[in-house]
Amino acid sequence: MPLPLVPWGSHDPSVHIVHQAVAVPALVSRINPEVVLEALDVQRLWEAVAAHDVRRGGRFVATPSTLQWWDRPWNGDSPGSARLLGAVDLMVDRPMRGQSSIPRAVVTVEGRTVGITPADVARTVLDLVDIHLDPMRISAPSAPPVDPFFHNHPSLIAH
Repeated sequence: MPLPLVPWGSHDPSVHIVHQAVAVPALVSRINPEVVLEALDVQRLWEAVAAHDVRRGGRFVATPSTLQWWDRPWNGDSPGSARLLGAVDLMVDRPMRGQSSIPRAVVTVEGRTVGITPADVARTVLDLVDIHLDPMRISAPSAPPVDPFFHNHPSLIAH
């Protein structure tokens, strides 16, 4: 579906920012080697996430490139007081067409506050389809890379 064109300077009221949807990453772990899912496993994973969607009383959201784990269901289409705990990246058609891979897991500040690790995030997502992940494949958690363009970065704030 193509996006509608909005003339410069005009405002489309159907397009808005969901302020609670922005999460700050706190910890990142690489999965090495990456988890590689065949097409059938990817389909099972999408179906499992859809069956446990936050808008239907579950705790998961699927985006084109991530599978997110939330602390509680949303209030309809809005996160309300729900907080994003973490996510796994999902790389479609990698390493080969028809396959997907999960190269890393991320924990948000909210997730870290309640003691969640990137390994917990990866395990929780993969448990939806009974895929076991050897803990030795998950790197030690580290701070995410710093975004040099983030305007509130501590190094840019005058002291």
